Amino acid sequence: MINIKVDAHGPLFTGQLQRQIPHALFEAQQEVATVGADHLRGDLGRPPFIKPTGWYRSHITPKLLGALWTIWDSGVVYGPWLAGTSTRNHTSRFKGYAHWRRAIAHTNRIARPITEKIIARNLRGMS
Repeated sequence: MINIKVDAHGPLFTGQLQRQIPHALFEAQQEVATVGADHLRGDLGRPPFIKPTGWYRSHITPKLLGALWTIWDSGVVYGPWLAGTSTRNHTSRFKGYAHWRRAIAHTNRIARPITEKIIARNLRGMS
């Protein structure tokens, strides 16, 4: 008979990993929302926007809603019209700027690399 002794130590066995992963994921969600909001605000200052005032742009922020981070325009009343999702867009020539669709596409592209970077940084800190 052979007896084998295994010495289990480190973050996986101490519970540190189980505590750190939710924190890293929350941090990643916040970072993705922040970078996405920054991109959306930047998009509002470029064509096709005609005479942007900056007021609408200043109301776009990342926000924690419950357990999820989101990007929103603080409920600006004409936000849906600018985005092209208002019922008024159906009856007018103005069909919206599609800035939210571009922001969603951009945020989907950056989400994985940002999350991987933050999780890797958090895992390196454990030893």
